[in-house]
Amino acid sequence: GFWAGPAANISSIPNTTLGNLVWEDTNANGIQDTGEPGMAGVLVKLLDANGVQVGGATTTDSSGQYSFTAPVGAQYRIFVALPDGYAFSAQDWGGDDAKDSDVDPATSQTALFWAVNGVTDTSLDAGMYSTTNASSGQVDNTQGGSVTSPDGNAQASFPPGAVDGLTNVVFLQLGTVQGRTAVLAQSASQTTALIYKLEATSADGTPLTAFNLPITLTVNYTDADLQAAGITDETTLNFAVWDEAQSVWMPLLPCEGCSLDTTANQVVASYDKPGTFALIGDGQFDVYLPLVIR
Repeated sequence: GFWAGPAANISSIPNTTLGNLVWEDTNANGIQDTGEPGMAGVLVKLLDANGVQVGGATTTDSSGQYSFTAPVGAQYRIFVALPDGYAFSAQDWGGDDAKDSDVDPATSQTALFWAVNGVTDTSLDAGMYSTTNASSGQVDNTQGGSVTSPDGNAQASFPPGAVDGLTNVVFLQLGTVQGRTAVLAQSASQTTALIYKLEATSADGTPLTAFNLPITLTVNYTDADLQAAGITDETTLNFAVWDEAQSVWMPLLPCEGCSLDTTANQVVASYDKPGTFALIGDGQFDVYLPLVIR
């Protein structure tokens, strides 16, 4: 038969508010750290379970905030348009949904979620970082993996077992601070060329202070890099790690599996901790202490 009762009033379905923040993850660790700014003018869309846009798109305000009003009792996704020169941070990193990034870097969308009556969901955040200064990737305990620096000149390779579980690795480029003194542990001095910082965090957001096994650090350089830095003797090239306690650079070569290939313009080193690293060599220089990112 036919329904003879009153017609359903779709307009009576209550709405809820969905949002919240698109922020610049300056250290690319996937966590909203104190002082990291919101990103204004980023395009955001609300999609239904079939990927169809619901209502009009919006853009983030001057603080990086956005919001949608949507009928409850349905599933949605948030789509965030990635600006040129940026990459999404790791999804769901750090164990705190109020401070993580919820967008899948592969799809630019969040996972499906329910809009619940009486519940305002302000946990739908998206972190992104400038690919000029940082790159990130994930490695695990069974497969290992590798992460390449933003300029493409350096790579950190993790063997299986180097970490205990899924780990987010960030390569920060501290700028090409060239032609300055690198004070060494042997009380000698050399010139720095390429400077990087490698950081790693576990899935719950805990920073790693050491790896279970040494990782391989490969650095490719050009003759122009050496000339700009004032490095005059290519045979003295080394890759060094900054020792914060002693305020000195510690050369990593010689070490097992390490090498300097002046024909291929490549230095290969090995180390078992995150840290700040630099290509160093003999040359002309000024007094220099390394940049520190807080």
